[in-house]
Amino acid sequence: MNKLTTGTLSINSYLDLETSIRFCGSHKEAPAYYRKLDGFISEHRLKITGFSKEITMIDYGITNDTDQFVTEIQIPVEPAI
Repeated sequence: MNKLTTGTLSINSYLDLETSIRFCGSHKEAPAYYRKLDGFISEHRLKITGFSKEITMIDYGITNDTDQFVTEIQIPVEPAI
């Protein structure tokens, strides 16, 4: 896996819950990180409430070095009842 991997459970200003993970790599490396988020969601008894977002933080617009690319995946969730 890549060097940088961070994950969070955060609350936005509308009290919606969201899981996210940020990693070094591009969209083609994303499936492994979706699996990590899925495990986190299951482990914490959460339910997915919407579509995921993949956000490119660093890509060819900033560097041509693909080892420097950073992508974030966000998935909205809520407690499963």
